[in-house]
Amino acid sequence: MNEELRWLEGLKSRGIKIGLERMKSLMEDFPLDYRVIHVGGTNGKGSVCQFIGKILQE
Repeated sequence: MNEELRWLEGLKSRGIKIGLERMKSLMEDFPLDYRVIHVGGTNGKGSVCQFIGKILQE
C-alpha cells in the first residue's frame, strides 16, 4: 500500500491534482437540494451504479 501511496504522491510533481477539492469547490458554487452519489474511476461504474440503484429501490 505504501508503494501505491508514494506513486500517487509522485503525480503531484507532474501537475496532476489528486483529491476532491475541485469537486467540493464546484458543489459549493452550485448547491443541490438533493443527495448525490458520485461514481468515478476507470472500470466498473456501470455495475456499481446498477448495484446502488437496486439497493435504493428496495
